[in-house]
Amino acid sequence: MPESLFIKSYSLSALLTIVLHTVFLSRLWILLFSFACFPSISGTSYLQTGSQNSASGQDIDVIHYLLHLKIPDVYDPYIQGHTDIQIIATRENLTRVYLDLLSMQVDSVWFNEEIVEGFTYNGQLLFIPLPYSVEKNTSFMVTVFYRGKPAIDPRWGGFYFKEGTAYNMGVGMGSTPPTFGRAWFPCVDNFTDRASYEYFIEVEDQLTAVCSGELLEVIDHPGPDRTFHWKLDEPVPTYLSSVAVSDYVALESVISGTEREIPVSIYVKPTDSLKAIKSFKSLPLIMEAFEHYFGPYSWPRIGYVSVPFSGGAMEHACNIALSASTITGDDKYRLLYAHELAHSWVGNQVTCATAEDMWLNEGWATYAEALFLEYAMGRKAFKDYVRGNHYRVLQQAHLRDEGYYPVYGIPEEITYGTTVYDKGADMVHTLRGFMGDGLFFRTLREYLRQYAFQSVTTREMERFFSEYSRTDLMPFFNAWIYTEGFPVFTIDSMHIIHEGSRYRTGIYVGQRLRGRKLFTLDNRIEVLFVDRYMNRIKRTVKFAGNKTYQEFKLPFSPVAAWLDPEEKISDAVTDQLIMIRDRGRYELPEENMVVEVLDMTDSLLLRPSLIWIEPEGTEMEGYIAGDRYWDVQWVSTGNCVMKGSFFIDQYFSFGETFFGQMKKSPGTESISLLYRKDAGEAWTSISFEKKAMGHSLVVMPRELKPGHYAVTVRQEKTGGIK
Repeated sequence: MPESLFIKSYSLSALLTIVLHTVFLSRLWILLFSFACFPSISGTSYLQTGSQNSASGQDIDVIHYLLHLKIPDVYDPYIQGHTDIQIIATRENLTRVYLDLLSMQVDSVWFNEEIVEGFTYNGQLLFIPLPYSVEKNTSFMVTVFYRGKPAIDPRWGGFYFKEGTAYNMGVGMGSTPPTFGRAWFPCVDNFTDRASYEYFIEVEDQLTAVCSGELLEVIDHPGPDRTFHWKLDEPVPTYLSSVAVSDYVALESVISGTEREIPVSIYVKPTDSLKAIKSFKSLPLIMEAFEHYFGPYSWPRIGYVSVPFSGGAMEHACNIALSASTITGDDKYRLLYAHELAHSWVGNQVTCATAEDMWLNEGWATYAEALFLEYAMGRKAFKDYVRGNHYRVLQQAHLRDEGYYPVYGIPEEITYGTTVYDKGADMVHTLRGFMGDGLFFRTLREYLRQYAFQSVTTREMERFFSEYSRTDLMPFFNAWIYTEGFPVFTIDSMHIIHEGSRYRTGIYVGQRLRGRKLFTLDNRIEVLFVDRYMNRIKRTVKFAGNKTYQEFKLPFSPVAAWLDPEEKISDAVTDQLIMIRDRGRYELPEENMVVEVLDMTDSLLLRPSLIWIEPEGTEMEGYIAGDRYWDVQWVSTGNCVMKGSFFIDQYFSFGETFFGQMKKSPGTESISLLYRKDAGEAWTSISFEKKAMGHSLVVMPRELKPGHYAVTVRQEKTGGIK
């Protein structure tokens, strides 16, 4: 049940404590002297580093970052301070260290307690020659004193000063690598180098600094500033480290988890506090759902912080940065909150090893939105979400990302594209359907447990899921994860032979391809057989390649056979099963159609399908078919009369000028509506009406009857489209 939230702001009369470490004092004294003797190096200097252009790939392991930062003015983009970096050498005779840092002024560098002379910095990479070689497995500390204006990625992410708030967004979507810790502290900036963190953030005393982890203390100073001391013991990559500074209040509560009471702190502007209480009312239920599916929560607190970002959010560990525009006083953005919290398991607890593996973070977190709906609202809400997501993938992913791509190994420029997020969720859903719920979720929970606080590749994930489940998943991953595009599964025909009390029923199942050249192997697809009385039974078709014929002995004579009735497979088909008991209008947006039941004497089971591939056998001289067609089927225990409308949207592909030409055409002479009962019949042209409606062209057959429907458009002799 939801826990109550109450507002807590930090008192200016907090305990006065000045923490000055002896080591820091000695460094500071030498540093003050060194400013007079050694020039600082700014980001405008240039460093000849040979082939070394990032800090990745070194024989070192960073295990801890201690950040001492002062943010003097949240209206002035400037920070200053130093970072202590605890490092372990992973090779013998280590003599140098590289650190990533963008566009700062580096004042000095220290190795343990010794100032380093001869370091160089080119605005991107800091080269540090060590005073002496370090042996393998030896720990040492590098300290960097720096100041300046933190970097902002031109596309998305970085360190912002906006509307009285200073904050980072840990990913740079236009940068390589996209991990973006280097925007505000020196680090080894990639997905695999994980470290714990400690923060001392000094700000004006009317402000609050919020970081990853737990707040240990607030240190008041004699002057107008105070320091917030935070600590994160769980090791994370640099992009999950965070800070946000503003005049925040904290909404604090506790959620009862499966193993412990989990603190919750949500930092917002005072004017948004009441809206935030209402906006986050679903948070306890979200947590309940995710611990059910993923396992116990592993972090010290659940944390969100409001920032004046243009849109989106960032899943920093224990400190999720949300655009203030998403705190609206209702649950409009609860799926966004759920998505970001899901990263606490998929993304933060287990992290993708490279940008090419990003679907392990974002595809899984997107699917977690559907899992929350399934847990909170039931199977229908879950199916509606999955179907809608799949529709958008088929309609838009190849357009937005400019091509068909597999979810693994996508080009760098679409690391955060529709293929990774939405098609990634499609593929997780298909894996779940392939494995079955029990095996899938047992394997998932163990995967998250065994790889906790590690980075993994897609190949490692595939290997673990195969070994733990004792299922050879290589054919599945080859077909669905490593191959672009989609298969298209259809039943071409059905044959029935009555044998005593049983009915030997054979079906021809075909596989076609959308945006790919390779057929999927090891296909396992449920088939629903339905008789005239709506008795139903499921069987499973297993096959490889482009077609198969399989027989089943059934207890009744079916009148319909439908593939994948539970929508477990994300092939290039959008469909659903609808039990209709009343007359009326039924809108089917994912099938691009509307069905209107005008008369019925009993219930009917409707199966509308939009098949996202050009129909075969529609060749007509001077006409071309679109890139999809409809299959409308139903079983009724009585009589029914229906009308149907098919929508051709702006993404429906005949050619570049089709949609504009069709909306301008006053008649129907430029298009044809074709019909056939099933794949065994030839297409015939049927009468219809058409009209423009918003961004769609609506095609309405005079009579709706079970079968396939396709639209073709006339070509001019010059090759253009009329």
